Amino acid sequence: PEASAIYSSILQKWPDFPAVQKRLASIYANQPANASKAYELANKARRSLVDDPDLAKTLGILSFQRKEYVRAVQFLQESESRKPLDGKSLFMLGMAHRQLGHKTEAKKVLDQALAAGIPDDLAKQAKDTMVELDKAADQKR
Repeated sequence: PEASAIYSSILQKWPDFPAVQKRLASIYANQPANASKAYELANKARRSLVDDPDLAKTLGILSFQRKEYVRAVQFLQESESRKPLDGKSLFMLGMAHRQLGHKTEAKKVLDQALAAGIPDDLAKQAKDTMVELDKAADQKR
């Protein structure tokens, strides 16, 4: 909470400071009550920091949380092309692919998320989704 207060006070003086917008968006992204603020800040920062992989990841996570799966895939893949994603981000990328009907890609990325290590609840969800995708593929054969 201290860091967010410091960043907020900086933005009160300099509202268009992209690096601070990015940092505060990253903090707020982990606070459901501040998710819409995080999304707004991240989008503002993006105007200046177009090639920032961490900002792209934050925007991907926030887009996933908002069920904007096309944007989630776009931003998470962009981030991954510059810097490896952590397990939780890979999980979100895989689940976003699943929501968009990209079954092969979803399985591949969810498998990467499991290999990277994710919390047990997400691991169970990833495994269940992979089984479901396998069943759907078997029924088509």
